[in-house]
Amino acid sequence: MQGGYKWIVAAASGFLVGTLIASFSFDARLFFLLVSIGIVLVYLFLVRSRLTFAFALLGLIFAGFGFGRYLLAISSAPELHGSAAVLGRVMSVDDRYGRQDIYVKTSTLPGRVLVRDRSGADVFAGDRIDVFCALEVPEPFDGFRYDRFLAAKHVYTICEPQGQIITDSQNTVFGQLDRFRAGVQTHIDRSYGEPHATLLYGLLFGEADFSESWENRFQETGTTHIVAASGYNVAIIVIILSGMLFFLGFKRQQIFAVIMVGIGVYAVLAGGDAPIIRAAVMGAIVLIARTIGRRSAPLILLLCAATIMLLINPLLLRDDIGFQLSFASTIGLVYFGDKFSRWLAFLPEAFSIRDSAASTFAATAATLPIIVFSFDRFSLISPLVNLLVLPLIPYTILFGVLGLVVPVESITWSLLHLMLELIRTLESLPFSAINL
Repeated sequence: MQGGYKWIVAAASGFLVGTLIASFSFDARLFFLLVSIGIVLVYLFLVRSRLTFAFALLGLIFAGFGFGRYLLAISSAPELHGSAAVLGRVMSVDDRYGRQDIYVKTSTLPGRVLVRDRSGADVFAGDRIDVFCALEVPEPFDGFRYDRFLAAKHVYTICEPQGQIITDSQNTVFGQLDRFRAGVQTHIDRSYGEPHATLLYGLLFGEADFSESWENRFQETGTTHIVAASGYNVAIIVIILSGMLFFLGFKRQQIFAVIMVGIGVYAVLAGGDAPIIRAAVMGAIVLIARTIGRRSAPLILLLCAATIMLLINPLLLRDDIGFQLSFASTIGLVYFGDKFSRWLAFLPEAFSIRDSAASTFAATAATLPIIVFSFDRFSLISPLVNLLVLPLIPYTILFGVLGLVVPVESITWSLLHLMLELIRTLESLPFSAINL
């Protein structure tokens, strides 16, 4: 790694460490002070290199920035007084859990307000909204820090509508994208039925509202990531598609250009929300790493991407599992993918079979600690299920998109059905997962 890059690594690493300490320490200020003094003393008395000490000092300074940025991001719960009118602009809409979650930016309350709408009102990003609400502050439940989960989305107030939602439609770019997605969802619902429609919509847009039984099946088999807006599935698809294009005779530069354009188009069509942008960035980093064949550049890109995202919203580091899975899986794919590929040299390269298997094991190994820590569950069959299911995803997405304009729904339905049956069958095996 060149000397100039070391300064970037030191600064970015320090910022991440400072944010991490502030996120997890019970007495963060004291803990940060002790760690800082310890680092300085170690490098003063044990390291004679002035340059090494300069790197450590730079990292320490940026750790302080990360620590302070986290403290500034923590908003105290607003003082709420029963019911009130919520007027503001719709930032995004999430149709899941049998309701419509509308995230609204107002001028009277901090952050965003989560409006839980069950009326099915036509609301899109960019619209102006007016609704009378019963206001409440998010609270933890069943051991789940729901308050921290919503805080990572800048949400500090929940609104339960007590009347009709009045909207003023605005002709914005994101509003048009929301309408496009709503049209796609309607077409998918009519064409495929459940649970196939939910699976396809999740593959395309990273949002899935499965029934409780299917939700458990995906968790038991460690395949929840394929319908989540994280870098995990985007990076896997990038690797599989690049391998397929290379096998078909495309040159490396052509593959890079085609997939980079595809990633950008996907991010725009999927709505441009923060999780989608993060997933697209992670996919692009994996592609860059495979194209240039260097280890230092992907590391710098990862650190810079993480630093920028946490500078915007430092609460992501602890309370957004999508953020954690994105970076962990990308690290696994970039740094362990080649090793797994060598270990799996007995598999054929045709149709990207070896790449798919190696990527699956690399990403699964890197994300396993996070999944176990977050869900208290360890899937014994996750590698096998992912190995069988992931190679089907690019073809399913391809025919799913084509099915919007040409009659190939039967092919798409068959691929979706095969994926669901694999998950259902393997989940039913004894000891498929261990609850910790």
